[in-house]
Amino acid sequence: MATKLYVGNLSFETTQQDLEELFGQAGQVDSISIVTDDDTGRSRGFAFVEMATNEEAQAAIQALNGKDMDGRSLKVNKARAKEDRGGRGGFGGGGGRGSFGGGGRSGGFSPPSSRGFGGGRSDSTRDWEAERENEQQEKEIPESVIRLTGQAQFHSSIKEIESTIERMQRTQEEIDLITAQTREAMAKLLGA
Repeated sequence: MATKLYVGNLSFETTQQDLEELFGQAGQVDSISIVTDDDTGRSRGFAFVEMATNEEAQAAIQALNGKDMDGRSLKVNKARAKEDRGGRGGFGGGGGRGSFGGGGRSGGFSPPSSRGFGGGRSDSTRDWEAERENEQQEKEIPESVIRLTGQAQFHSSIKEIESTIERMQRTQEEIDLITAQTREAMAKLLGA
């Protein structure tokens, strides 16, 4: 049975072919979907890779989670399906694309093609919600990494500034010494 994997922290330049070659080392790849921004078409930095069997998916997780690809450490795990939260409906209650309010949940309006007023959720809605859940996961991870990395960069920047100040002070001391020696030499020449 096919198993869908979530692949995060991708470089924006990573292609479907790159992922197919990489995950093909762990087994048969059934499908790859790099998630892109609707407005720009640019990669959002994560993808879903469907492996032919659960064993191959586990092998891919073992081999590729944390692996460096294009200068970035990949995050690979099983894609999680978004749970049905239920109880939401009416206008403003959420729902899938092209719907108003609750969409395919327990209330609200959605077009007849998606089961009419207040109907149940379709498989495509569940897939879309799973993508959104995993997308949210990806957003949370980089923020914490950025905070940690930002702190490290901040401390590194402070050390670089302190080092630069020390070099400038040494340089100023050398300039002062050279200036004093020059004045001394000039005084000897003028006084002689």
